[in-house]
Amino acid sequence: HIMSTPEELVPNLRLDRGLSSAFLTGDASAIPQALTDQRQKAQDLRIHMLEVMETADLSQLHENTRIFVELAHDELEALDDIRIQVKNRSISAPEMIDFYTDLNIHLLETALAFEVLVPNTELAERAMAFTYFQMAKDAYGIQRTIGAEGFAKGWSDSLRTRMTISYLQSKERMRVFHELSDSKSVHLFDERAEGEIYQAFAKIRADVFANVPPENVTSEQWLKIATGAITVVKDVETQIRDELIADFQAFDAFNKNAFYQTLTGLSVVLVMISLAALLIARDIAGGVRMVT
Repeated sequence: HIMSTPEELVPNLRLDRGLSSAFLTGDASAIPQALTDQRQKAQDLRIHMLEVMETADLSQLHENTRIFVELAHDELEALDDIRIQVKNRSISAPEMIDFYTDLNIHLLETALAFEVLVPNTELAERAMAFTYFQMAKDAYGIQRTIGAEGFAKGWSDSLRTRMTISYLQSKERMRVFHELSDSKSVHLFDERAEGEIYQAFAKIRADVFANVPPENVTSEQWLKIATGAITVVKDVETQIRDELIADFQAFDAFNKNAFYQTLTGLSVVLVMISLAALLIARDIAGGVRMVT
């Protein structure tokens, strides 16, 4: 399924990205077994995603959103070469992170491109909200990495700028999630976000954004706090995904033939949403490249 497969693949590519970064910035002479195992898991999903993309009817998409699917396809094809470069240490950690981050964003944009085709306004909006929620979680992962360096080596202007950009991106993505998602999902996240670990994460990020990073936080403490907050988000993500998939399946069973048809009355709205998605996605992708 072209909307659900990216949701399985992207978290595995994030792990691939993190383990590859640790290898490139560390002293190990050979790829660690953990990275080899993670690559295989991601590889199976990658192959499946390519198969799904190559059999999907892209003619349904507006030309401005079709490009995201094509970019994701080309980057998935190039992934094996990037992995070889990581193994040979012929690519830098920032270059590798840049590649994986762009790939993840384009995969999520692929899901977004098809979500606007769903002939059910509520389901379409919930699916779009979920995609932005995942984009926010991806930004949290980038902030965890930036913060680890900042609290270890000191907050240079460059690090603070990268954190600020990623921080603002995640806030905007969460704003869209709150705007488009159903009240149950919003309440679930807001309730979990009131927890101590997430609030500690939010406060430290806000302090860095305000140019007053706490002096008593170590890199190890930050990693623990950020990982805990991301775990909270991941748990919410799983619950939202399960309910969304169940509702999609129910809708599909009720009107299977209409699942991927655009209603005549929605054609103008589709074009407007597609154009808006292009502008937002370009801004997101450009900002992500800046922080990596």
